[in-house]
Amino acid sequence: TKARELNAVERIAEARHQEARPLLISAHNSLLDAKYLLEYLPGMIKGDECRPELETSSENNFVELGGSWRAPFYEMTICFQKPLGQDEAGTCDVQKRSSPLFNRVVRVEENGEAEGEFQGRLYVLPKGSCFMTTDFTHVRDLIPDNPNTGYNLIVIDPPWENGCVRQKEA
Repeated sequence: TKARELNAVERIAEARHQEARPLLISAHNSLLDAKYLLEYLPGMIKGDECRPELETSSENNFVELGGSWRAPFYEMTICFQKPLGQDEAGTCDVQKRSSPLFNRVVRVEENGEAEGEFQGRLYVLPKGSCFMTTDFTHVRDLIPDNPNTGYNLIVIDPPWENGCVRQKEA
């Protein structure tokens, strides 16, 4: 059989399909590569609570969490005590704020140490501390354009080698 010639509307639709095809193939391949997303989707479709195995362990694996498609959405709740004032000696107001956990600078500029809460676990954040949990692609954000501002030293410190970091027991 001989293929019939497409009309103008059909030619436009065919051109649109040919233009979209590489994008759809790329998106499909990315989905197949996203192991954690594929584990999460069946439960999400059924409406069940479904969490990947890495979130159910007793310790948070920040390397795996940072590589997850959900990394930009993770937040740490920072709790700190703020004195109420001179008149009310010995009383404090506990304040909380949420901060993105990955790819953002987290600062503790309050009067004392703070507690960071993430996925039901508490972490001690020392007074005046500042950190960024990221891969090397975002380290450039720490280097200022002006050499008189920003950081003088950037330490790449894997947590398994850092004896100063301690986790607060719940």
